[in-house]
Amino acid sequence: MKRLQVGLVVLSAACCGLGCRSAGGEAKPAAAVASPPAPPTTSSSSPQRSLYDRLGGQPAITAVVDEFLKRVAADKRINGVS
Repeated sequence: MKRLQVGLVVLSAACCGLGCRSAGGEAKPAAAVASPPAPPTTSSSSPQRSLYDRLGGQPAITAVVDEFLKRVAADKRINGVS
């Protein structure tokens, strides 16, 4: 669980500090990033799954965080290695 928390903090910091980048690598201002779609409306008869479950639970989130940390460690611009 600690690894997940650290990964999410690093992910948040990277997103805030580096800005959003497109596939071409150029930075885009935050206003240029498309807003997420509105959540679908649900009926009261079917309970909506949590975001955690919709993302795939711990295995999926751990995989994303692990991949992100690998990329951060390999990026000399942000990992503190000269």
